[in-house]
Amino acid sequence: MLTPLAVFVGASFLAYGVSCLSSRWMRSEFERFGLGRLRSLVGALEVAGAVGVLAGLAVPEVGFLSAVGLTVVMAAAVVARRRVKDGLLPTLPSLIYLTLTAVLALLFALRSLSAP
Repeated sequence: MLTPLAVFVGASFLAYGVSCLSSRWMRSEFERFGLGRLRSLVGALEVAGAVGVLAGLAVPEVGFLSAVGLTVVMAAAVVARRRVKDGLLPTLPSLIYLTLTAVLALLFALRSLSAP
C-alpha cells in the first residue's frame, strides 16, 4: 500500500506544485486567500515534498519527514479555504490530501521502525 500511495501523492504534489509556481489561476487563488506573497514558497515546498515522498521509497525517514511537511501544508490549505468561507466542495480536495499525507507519514514511520 505504501508504494502506490507514495507514487500517487508524489505525482500529485509535483503537478500541483509546478502549477502553483506557473499558473495564472493559482496566482489568483493565492491572492483570493490573501496569501499571494507565499505562492512561490508553497509551490516550492510542494515540489520538494513530492520529491521527498518519492525518495522515501528508498529512505523511509526522508519520506516520513516529507509526508509530515505536506500534511502541514495541507492543514494550512484547509485553514485558508475556511478563512475565505469556501464551502465543503472546494475544501474537499485539501481535506482528502491532508488525510492521504497523514496516512503516508504513518506508513513511512511504520516502515522505518520495522527496518533492521
